[in-house]
Amino acid sequence: MNIPALLTISNIPGIGPVRARNLIAHFGSPEAALSAGAGEIAAIANIGPKIAGAFKPVDPDFADKQLEEAEKAGAQCLTYWDDDYPPYLKEIYDPPLVLFFQGSSDCLQQFCLAVVGTRKPSEYGRTSTKNIVAGLARQNLVIVSGLARGIDSLAHLAALDAGGYTVAVLGSGLDIDYPRENRKLRDRITEQGVVISEFPFGTVPDGRNFPRRNRIISGLSLGTLVMEAGERSGALITAAYAVDQNREVFALPGDVRRLQSAGCNRLIKTGRAALITSEMDILQVLQIQLSLKLEAPEAEKMPALSGDQLKIYQAVGSDSIYIDDLAQAVQMNPSETLTILLEMEMNGLINQVAGKRFVRS
Repeated sequence: MNIPALLTISNIPGIGPVRARNLIAHFGSPEAALSAGAGEIAAIANIGPKIAGAFKPVDPDFADKQLEEAEKAGAQCLTYWDDDYPPYLKEIYDPPLVLFFQGSSDCLQQFCLAVVGTRKPSEYGRTSTKNIVAGLARQNLVIVSGLARGIDSLAHLAALDAGGYTVAVLGSGLDIDYPRENRKLRDRITEQGVVISEFPFGTVPDGRNFPRRNRIISGLSLGTLVMEAGERSGALITAAYAVDQNREVFALPGDVRRLQSAGCNRLIKTGRAALITSEMDILQVLQIQLSLKLEAPEAEKMPALSGDQLKIYQAVGSDSIYIDDLAQAVQMNPSETLTILLEMEMNGLINQVAGKRFVRS
C-alpha cells in the first residue's frame, strides 16, 4: 500500500478512516482515489457532493514532510493493510489507516489489556494499580494505556517493573512530549514496548484528540480495566468504546464517599463493568478467550461454496467483522452481502454475534 497516498487521504478534512477505506476499496488504491474526479467520488456511499468537492490535498508536500519527520524521530509506519497490523484493532468500526510507532510493534500482536483511570488517583488507586497490573504483566498480558498522568503512568510503570511489555497510545504527534514529565517513562516504553499514534507529526495534544485516542486504547485490547475514575473521567469514554467494540470491561470498586471512585462504582452498578478485586478476576474471564485463540485448529477444511459465498467466507476469517467492513472487503453492497450471510448462517457456516458482526461457525 502506498503510504504517502494514504497519509495524504488521511489529512483531507471530512475524510475519516471509514470513508477513506470506502474510497480505496472503490477505486482499488489510494493513488487512484486521489486521481478521481469529484463526480466519481460523490457517487460513493457516505461521501456526497460536499465532501467530494473538497476532496483535495491541503498540502501537496504533507506526506513527504511526515515521512521525513518520522525518519528523524526513528519512527515507522504501520498501515491497515499490513500483515502485522494489530489484529484486534482491525476489528473496530474505524481503525486508523496509518499508525506511527516508536519501539517494537511485536507486542501489538500479543494479547493486550487496557488500563485507564483518573489523573489524580488516591493512595488506594495507586497501590491497587501497581499490584494488579504487575500480576497481569507477569501473566504475559501486554498493558495498554495513554501515557497520561496518574493511573496511565502507574500502569505503564508497573508493567515495565514487572518485566512485562506496554503500549502507550498518544493523543498527539509522536514528536510531542506530553506530559513533559513522562519523557523518561516514554523512553523506557520504546525500549520495552511501543509508543503509537494515528496523529501526524506536529499535532498538539488538543482535547478533541483524546476520545479518538481512547478508541485505539480499547480497540487494541481484549478488555479495558478502569482502576479509579470520577463521574466525568475520560476513562469512562474508553470503557464506553470497549462496550461498543464488544470487549470486556472491568472496574475496581471504591469507597462510595470518594469522588475518584464514583465512575467505577457506577459502571459496576449499571452492569457495564465486571467488579474485580485482583488480577485473577480478570484472568478468569479472559482465559476462555485466550484458550479459544491459543487452541484454534491449525487447519480448517474449506466447505463447498459458490463464488460470492467463498469470497465472503474467506473475508470473514476466524475473527468477527462488521457487516459494512465485510461488504467493503468483498466489494458488494451491504444488503446483498447480508442476504448471502443469512443464507450461510442457515447452513451453519456463519454466526452473527453482537454489534452486527459475523464470524465463522
